[in-house]
Amino acid sequence: MSVSDFDPNAAAGEIVREALNSELVKDSLRPTAQNFGQIFGLISDIARFYFEDNLPKIFKKWARQRKGKPLDEEAIRRVLPLLRDAAMQSDDELQERWASLLESVATGANGVLPSFGQTLSQLTPAEARYLDRIWERVSAPTDYCSGKREGRDELSFFTLVDIYNPKL
Repeated sequence: MSVSDFDPNAAAGEIVREALNSELVKDSLRPTAQNFGQIFGLISDIARFYFEDNLPKIFKKWARQRKGKPLDEEAIRRVLPLLRDAAMQSDDELQERWASLLESVATGANGVLPSFGQTLSQLTPAEARYLDRIWERVSAPTDYCSGKREGRDELSFFTLVDIYNPKL
């Protein structure tokens, strides 16, 4: 073998391969690999808990809202992306909202997008109730014609504070 035939990359690769195959390196990396395996197992157990505990509760609430109507293939396809985030919700009040969202998406209710699930997954029960109160205010009949679609009128800071807590 001449100097011109020598490939430093191949030699370095062989050295690394032999080093990783040595008992010393294997013994050094084994505890780390075991710890990562335990961590991933724990994460899997947590996700399984949420799916097995929360989704059945949400499905029962949803079934009450559906009143026995079967789901077609298209409805199932629309709600599937929501199930991961829905499964993470343990709060009973928000589970009810998830069931309503699933029903709205399954039936293709006008104006309800599957992306609403991302928003709902980030809300606390108090924030969801606040949004309900805002919607009640903006969708209430008015004594004037604003020329805007329902719920599109602007609200002042003081109106929002009043909706949040009239005693402030």
